[in-house]
This record gives sequence, C-alpha cells and structure tokens, in this order.
Amino acid sequence: MLSINDVAVTEGGTAQFTLSLTNPNACGVTVNYQIVDGTATVASNDYVVAKRNAEHRSRNRPASQRADGFRHEFEPNETYFVNLSNAVNATISDPQGRGTHQ
Repeated sequence: MLSINDVAVTEGGTAQFTLSLTNPNACGVTVNYQIVDGTATVASNDYVVAKRNAEHRSRNRPASQRADGFRHEFEPNETYFVNLSNAVNATISDPQGRGTHQ
C-alpha cells in the first residue's frame, strides 16, 4: 500500500511530503504525481514547484515552496494538492496529500 501525507508549513516554508510504502516490492515501485492548485495558485505566485528528478526512489519529496513568503499583509491559509496515480508494483491507498501554508 502506498500513501502520501498532508503537510502544513508557515509562510515562506518548504513543504516536504512523505510517501509511505508498506510491503515493498523487490521489483521496485514507481508512481506518478501531479501538483494541483487549491486556494493557493501557481499563477498568483502563492507557491512554486521544486524541480525534481523523475525517478521516485526517495520517500521524501520537497514538493513546493511558498513564493510570497516576504509579504507582510495578512493572508488566510492556502492549500494545494499532490495527487498520486498509476502506481506500478503497489496499490495506492491514499492518493492525495494536502499542502497548507499558514
């Protein structure tokens, strides 16, 4: 079973999502992921996607970082999502991680 956690970080912080795998497969496991806007949007510079290698051998993935961390006005919490799909040699039990910038 493959799952991803939810992450909450403060303004300007880096969100690091963790993929958890129970019963690893000796053949290796791969999974696709997509980062999707929620109330936070890439177009408004609420967050930027960190460039990552296409190989998914690590369990921890820095997925995004808040681009507007030096603003001084109040902003409500904003969210975005990391969606998992097309797993090979594993079953996805939790396909979506939610990132919240507070």
